Amino acid sequence: AGSQREYELLFKLKATLGGNFSSTFKTAVDAQKRLADSTKQINSLQSKIDGYQKASSAIERNRGKLTQLTAEHDRLQAELQETVQKKKALQRAMETAEAEGNIEDYKRLQNELSATGREHDRLKEKLNGNKSQIQQTTATIEDQERALDSLGRELREAGVNTDDLEGANQRLQKSYDGLKTSQANLQRLNEEQNRIKESISSTKTQLLGTVGAFSAVAAALYAGPVQAAQSYETALAKVSTIADTQAVPLEKFSQEIMALSNSTGVAATAIAEDVYNAISAGQKSGDAVNFVTNSTMLAKAGFAETSQTLDVLTTILNAYGMSADKVGTVSDMLVQIQNKGKVTVGELSSVMGKI
Repeated sequence: AGSQREYELLFKLKATLGGNFSSTFKTAVDAQKRLADSTKQINSLQSKIDGYQKASSAIERNRGKLTQLTAEHDRLQAELQETVQKKKALQRAMETAEAEGNIEDYKRLQNELSATGREHDRLKEKLNGNKSQIQQTTATIEDQERALDSLGRELREAGVNTDDLEGANQRLQKSYDGLKTSQANLQRLNEEQNRIKESISSTKTQLLGTVGAFSAVAAALYAGPVQAAQSYETALAKVSTIADTQAVPLEKFSQEIMALSNSTGVAATAIAEDVYNAISAGQKSGDAVNFVTNSTMLAKAGFAETSQTLDVLTTILNAYGMSADKVGTVSDMLVQIQNKGKVTVGELSSVMGKI
């Protein structure tokens, strides 16, 4: 219905402008398109700068986590070695007690040896878990550094100094503001040209009606599908700056995001932003949309925003070293906590890190 109305307005405009419609309208549209392409390029660069900064922060967080895991590994290794030495000492003492016929000491030492063995097994299991987390975190950092290097090359090729991203952003913003001013000036010139065009065989009243019709068409196009499409395109471009598009092509990301948007009623732009945040938080590209699907459903069930559910799910999975396929199980647990306790999932998201 909206498209039909736009076409009706265009036909009315053509009827008023007569034979000059094509050249006048095409000139205005071409100029607007060139300016729109320029602003689109600036938006893309600003999105890449934002992605670079977020990717850098994510790497620093994971490096801090790796430092903590390494320190824990050294501590566990030392404690495990202590239990080995203690076991050897207890075995020697048991042999002495047995040789001397001291049954009471022998039984006591035997109980201590069993307890030390259990402690040894516990520390060994914990050390294995620690090693797994170190390997996983190291692999994540390597993936993130490769993505950051690739994004850095793109920015440098586009003339952006990655050592001065704040300054680059300010210069881009000034260029963007200048282009928007040019667009406004062009619009005013087009309107003035339409007002004074001698070849239009209409009265002044009809001409003002034509300008009104043109404005209605422009407003319908820019405020409707064009603006929505540009917002989504920008959000999807952000995803491409951090995602592994070899593992998951950008077209597939878009298809899955659109499908999730249609099934949940959540705007595709918002879902794309959530996918970007999920990957930034350490989720693999192939798991990101499924992860966001679970966080979106959890948000609806848990009286929370998707940003909150993304945060609480990534916090839990990262803290316990869980794989991405456990996200559904963790989501169900959170809903059960909400159902059985006096707390919502949204409230849990603000304290789960401390827990």
